[in-house]
Amino acid sequence: MRCLRTLKYLQKKKKINTPFFKNFIHFNKWVENFKYEDNYYNNQTLEGIHKRLPLRVYFDQVNENHKYRNRLWRDWFNTHKEKITADLNNIAEKSIQNWEKGWEDFVKETEHKWLHYNDDMKKEYKCTVYPQALKWGVTRWISWFKDKGLACLKQDFHKFLSKYRKEHQREMKVVLQKWHKVYLNEWCNQPWKLRENYHCKKWEKFGLTGDPYYNVKSYQWSSWMERTKGEHKQWVDNLRDLEKNCPTWNEWKKGKCYFYKSWLKEFTKQWISNEQWNTWNEERKKHIVSNAENTKPAPKKTVQKK
Repeated sequence: MRCLRTLKYLQKKKKINTPFFKNFIHFNKWVENFKYEDNYYNNQTLEGIHKRLPLRVYFDQVNENHKYRNRLWRDWFNTHKEKITADLNNIAEKSIQNWEKGWEDFVKETEHKWLHYNDDMKKEYKCTVYPQALKWGVTRWISWFKDKGLACLKQDFHKFLSKYRKEHQREMKVVLQKWHKVYLNEWCNQPWKLRENYHCKKWEKFGLTGDPYYNVKSYQWSSWMERTKGEHKQWVDNLRDLEKNCPTWNEWKKGKCYFYKSWLKEFTKQWISNEQWNTWNEERKKHIVSNAENTKPAPKKTVQKK
């Protein structure tokens, strides 16, 4: 049963001592009948309730109260989940303009970079081309571009996506942190919930085994603990899922992946048909000459003898 599983888990984790645990075992037959009610720990009304109501009737009333609280949580959770999703979608819609501008710049810069000689290719891609490429023929250049060249182009694309994805995640975290504060302040700080937390934690420390209602109170404690942890876990898991799965970003990324795949095919045809390696070779020669001229040592000044 749920209550016993919780208690055995706590015993394993040494959250409760062995004698305390043994006192709980015999109340498992109560589990299906008992739930928590606010007035249970109200000393002014407890005795009167016990006198007026048979135990089973009292349990039934508490069960209804517990179901009502679960409905409150589900309604609150679903309402705020929709609000968070709408908030994140608004952020994504505003970000799309920035993504599109960055995408246009990326495609232009990538095309220009690969149509011309890049002296930083070894550093940027850890890919060595020269000087061995000076001996390559047409077939070897084509083979290199389809193998290493396209791999480098795909690497550029993934870097671009990673950059904008991280920027979007930072924006999303700001929104999610705001809503987490709403959860802490609005849901967790409700008066009835604070009162419940106080009494259950108090009973955990000072509950007496001689109490005729000890079984009821012990189940109320374990049920409260499991319910509270369940709410928190559901809330945190929801925030994580929303952070990882942004429909607007996923759709935009999917469209760009499809476009870039087609663009690579066309660019490969253009690069090979234009024999673009000849442009690389010519520009490399000019680059070497330019560097040599810039690094020439300055002429020494001659000192005239008097």
